[in-house]
Amino acid sequence: MAIGSLSDAERNDGSSQIVDLLVGIAGDLSQFRSAAEQETPTVNLIHALEEIRKSSGAYLTPTRLLDALRQQPGFDWVSSAKKLSELLRPLGLITRSHRFPEQQGKPQRAYHLDPELLKELESRYAAVSPCGAEEPVYAAEPVADPGVTS
Repeated sequence: MAIGSLSDAERNDGSSQIVDLLVGIAGDLSQFRSAAEQETPTVNLIHALEEIRKSSGAYLTPTRLLDALRQQPGFDWVSSAKKLSELLRPLGLITRSHRFPEQQGKPQRAYHLDPELLKELESRYAAVSPCGAEEPVYAAEPVADPGVTS
């Protein structure tokens, strides 16, 4: 833009043809970004959790959730229950005591993938507003980059 502005200034005719052209091109290009490019790691995680909830149920032990999450595209790097916990805690997902019928009522620690919570998280972290208009939501990104080790 700065170079375009300088080029327009050198023309000495008071027009801003180059800057206007660059602004138009930038606007056109921004419309072609796909929804996938706009999704953050957090949104991808929320979508993966929703898929897991649909296929495996709303209550899952850490081991079952870890196994299910590792089957989702892009989450094979989550290698332990501790990493799973670190990934889910910022979203408000923590284990709680739950009685599974197949365990004769003995309480176990489990994550509750509440559909209402997952919808609320998606609306909070989604890059595109629910009504479809492109309105970025600038929220803190709690999911670490899988390529970065701590």
